[in-house]
Amino acid sequence: MTRYISEAELWVTRPLPRPGATFRLFCFPYAGSGTTAFRGWPEQLEELTDVEVVFIRLPGRESRLAEPPCIQLDRLASGVEAWIDRPYGLYGHSVGARLAFDVARELRRRGRRAASLLSVSGCPAPQLPVPTPEDSQLDDESFLRRVASLGGMPPLVLENQELRDLVLPALRADFAYVDTYRYRCEPPLTMALHALAGDNDREASVESVAAWRAQTSVEFRCSIIPGDHFFVHTAAPQVLALLASSIDGCRADR
Repeated sequence: MTRYISEAELWVTRPLPRPGATFRLFCFPYAGSGTTAFRGWPEQLEELTDVEVVFIRLPGRESRLAEPPCIQLDRLASGVEAWIDRPYGLYGHSVGARLAFDVARELRRRGRRAASLLSVSGCPAPQLPVPTPEDSQLDDESFLRRVASLGGMPPLVLENQELRDLVLPALRADFAYVDTYRYRCEPPLTMALHALAGDNDREASVESVAAWRAQTSVEFRCSIIPGDHFFVHTAAPQVLALLASSIDGCRADR
């Protein structure tokens, strides 16, 4: 018998359920990746603060590989909405940061419970022009060279035709989300906003990340971390410590 999977379970996965946790953190992956981008985070963050870490599961990858890899904001927001029964935060890296921001805005339009924290990393502020608006239209070889230049794609994937064919659709869809992004002027969010920037990130300069300040009417922090675009991996302990401190700060402000 086939088990029915609800929208809530489809979009959000709980690798380490903590029903008694006082805070829930939703993690949105970067382009082409999935829940494995945050492997080990639930256990490591649990040691730093009282939090349940859950992952956003996007279509066209992992257990949703058979689905078209298009990003449907309304369905994604509904999936998150089902889990906001306690104070929560949204965290995203690169493309995931834009998704987290858009979900925060969509939930506000619906009049739903607001997040206590929005944390973004490796992503220019959304009101800034997209510097490379045609990446998703490149031919396969040029597109893969562009992806490889970011430094986050394992050589094994780039060298293996079958693996390339598996990851290309999701990568293109995520890049297209950014390429076609149309920022809408709306009031700033009313939640703490913590931006993280790599000091050697060619995709998101410190200045462009600091510009997220305009997206909140309350507390804003910008932390500069050593590393390139994927400092989220190379400096993971520092990233997690900063996230834990922001979560603790939200808890103290209640």
